[in-house]
Amino acid sequence: MDGARCACVFMKLDADSFDKYAVRGSKVFTGLNMAVMFKLLKGCGSNDTVTFFVTTADPHQLGVTVDNTDKNSQTTYRVKLLDCDTETLELP
Repeated sequence: MDGARCACVFMKLDADSFDKYAVRGSKVFTGLNMAVMFKLLKGCGSNDTVTFFVTTADPHQLGVTVDNTDKNSQTTYRVKLLDCDTETLELP
């Protein structure tokens, strides 16, 4: 973590860990405020289905939809993405 309280985290999402998994185009490099994501996902239950998406109309926001079939509810959130350099970083 640097002085600006930023950290570099590598997260790989394997397709076989999901019911559905689709990526159109090439790899995506983006930044995300993890405190915001933690608050959002903390409210999800074990019976909820979470969908992450980015639309071509608004590529600077991550959409997160939480579906709960037991309560017959669906909530969609928009999380602003942070700009990241796509250069390769050497991690210790």
